[in-house]
Amino acid sequence: MKLRVNAAVEAAVPVLERIAVLDRDVARIEENRAEAIAQINATADALLVDPLAERAALVTVVEPWWARNKGEVLTGKRKSALLGGCDIGTKVAARRLALPGDVADDGLAKLQAAGAWAKPYIRVTYAVDKAAVRGGLDHKTHGDRLRVMGFDLASGADVFFVGRAKQDGTIAG
Repeated sequence: MKLRVNAAVEAAVPVLERIAVLDRDVARIEENRAEAIAQINATADALLVDPLAERAALVTVVEPWWARNKGEVLTGKRKSALLGGCDIGTKVAARRLALPGDVADDGLAKLQAAGAWAKPYIRVTYAVDKAAVRGGLDHKTHGDRLRVMGFDLASGADVFFVGRAKQDGTIAG
């Protein structure tokens, strides 16, 4: 389907009607896909309940057994082994930062009070408060100062769009 740039409005109507039909078809396909995925996920979730529960119960049985018997299975300095089709063992959890006090704010307060030596351990973030600047542009003296700095309100560029029109009072509306 072609449409000349200098064509009359009536010539664009069939093209736009076709776009509306295609948008409707795409929406139906996407809706059907979402429904199919939801059904597959629900089926898989239902099938997983029993195996996951059984696995969790078996892990609670195996963990204390491993703690007592790992010496018979492990060789050298290894902390894990292959046994019965499973990798079993222990590993060191990733190190995490232990903060003084109950929350990070306590640690920040202590670092701030410690003096110059602690400054490299504190992050300071600065950013322009765009909402405040927009409001400040309306201020008598601040507005002029902000404009001298290069701040101003810019109109958004026109962006072309086309899509199926939604109708109020309909199911698709």
